[in-house]
Amino acid sequence: MVTYAVELENVSKHYGSYEVLKDITLRIRKGEFFSILGPSGSGKTTIIKIIAGLVSPDRGCVKFNGEDCTNKPPYKRNIGMVFQDLALFPHLNVYENVAYGLRIRKVDEGEIREKVFKYLELVNLDPKIYAKRRINQLSGGQQQRVAIARALITEPSVLLLDEPLGALDFKVRQHMAMELKRIQKTVETTFIYVTHDQSEALTLSDRIAVINSGKIEQIGTPQEIYEKPATKFVASFIGEMNFISARVENGEVFSEIGRVRVKKLNGSREFLISIRPEKVRINDSAENSFEAVVEEVNYLGSHLLLKLRVGNAYLKALTPSSVRIKEAEKVVAGWNSEDAILLEA
Repeated sequence: MVTYAVELENVSKHYGSYEVLKDITLRIRKGEFFSILGPSGSGKTTIIKIIAGLVSPDRGCVKFNGEDCTNKPPYKRNIGMVFQDLALFPHLNVYENVAYGLRIRKVDEGEIREKVFKYLELVNLDPKIYAKRRINQLSGGQQQRVAIARALITEPSVLLLDEPLGALDFKVRQHMAMELKRIQKTVETTFIYVTHDQSEALTLSDRIAVINSGKIEQIGTPQEIYEKPATKFVASFIGEMNFISARVENGEVFSEIGRVRVKKLNGSREFLISIRPEKVRINDSAENSFEAVVEEVNYLGSHLLLKLRVGNAYLKALTPSSVRIKEAEKVVAGWNSEDAILLEA
């Protein structure tokens, strides 16, 4: 029988008359990098606060390693926490910030020194250079590393991270995201990561829970979430997507841009054909091909993002920037049936 690091079973939470979480069930494996992904106000931070014990659910239970910990305080849950507001102590240097958790546990000074140096090296901060520095002498990325070292030094079974990279600029955030993945693989601790950034979640995660309006829309690997979205929300929230309204008449499929072929029908009379822009072929043979006019050309470096008008509808297409295409040009746009995802209308 599998014992999970963290389980939420039928968890609900209200603030007044507003239901923030609606019957949430999650099972997070030991040693997993698990992301909770959703837009602002979706309830993802409430989930992580309930896991931490900072908020109590109205219904349901929270388990750690199979044990019901719903009513246990945070300090009895063996967790570490890193939030966007890092809450580092400005009056303490780097060494003392990292050592703080061990000091309140009254750990021997020799062991404290050994572990502080170990975890500073883990997060790529040379203790000989950074141990005595003040917090205000560090960059945002360096402060983030100190916060991670401080959270990990007590060797928690689960590390909770709530939008930890949100305050960093784009390049530093990208670099720190990869550092987080490296650190997680090194320490093999269960990481539960809350973010609204789809690319972060896809890059870092072993699995992702996509949440919207307090409900879980889908749980799966990054590949499953991207290539086989279960709902229109997941399809539109993760990357770019084209949606084409379609219906079945006399055994044939007609869409808003014309008759189309699909790989397999699910029995619905009306549905949506969903196609990623990178699956739309330009001037290339495809099962479903339509004449189109290029309305916009957006240069993205290695690729062009095209806005195409097909009759009264529009398609987005991604094509290599080596392909020479201009606005107002007429092209043939199409896709193969196996590249389309059929969703409920």
